[in-house]
Amino acid sequence: MKALTYELYLLEPLLATRLGGGDPNSAVGFDYIPGSMIRGLVVSRYAQQNPTDAVDDDFRRLFLDGRVRFLNAYPQAYGQRTLPVPLSWRREKDGGKTAPIYDFAVEVQNGGQQWQRVAQPFCHLWVSDDGSYKVQLEKPERHIAVHTSREDRQKVTKGESTV
Repeated sequence: MKALTYELYLLEPLLATRLGGGDPNSAVGFDYIPGSMIRGLVVSRYAQQNPTDAVDDDFRRLFLDGRVRFLNAYPQAYGQRTLPVPLSWRREKDGGKTAPIYDFAVEVQNGGQQWQRVAQPFCHLWVSDDGSYKVQLEKPERHIAVHTSREDRQKVTKGESTV
C-alpha cells in the first residue's frame, strides 16, 4: 500500500455536515473533515484540468473503483495526527481531566464506581522515555453562528424573524 499524506490548513471556519441531516438550520457539524469531502474536492480539481467522464479508465481507477481511498482529515496535536478516541475508553465519573483512562474493551472495571465516556473526541498516543504509555486528548475549537432572517434588518418585529 502506498500512502500520500498531507496537511490541511483552514483559513476560515469550515462547516462539514452529514448529507440529508434534516433541517439545514440545525445541522450538526463534524469535528473532522470527512474523506468524502476531500474526495469531492480532488474530483472537482481533476475534472477542471482533465475534462473527462466516468467511463475514462484513469478517472474510474482514481475515484470510482475503490482502489484509491480518501481518509478523514483529523486534527493535529503537537504536529501529530490524532485519531478518534475509542468508544471503549472510560473515566471515573467526577474524576476530572486527570483521572486515569480505562479501556473497557480490554478489561471491564468494577468496584462500584460510576463511569463515563472520555469527553474529548480525539487522541494522540505515544510511549514516553521511561517506557510508559501516554495519551494527549484533543477537542477542536468550535464557532457557533446563529443567522436570523427578517424583512427589515434594522428593526426587530414580533413574528417576522426566522432562524
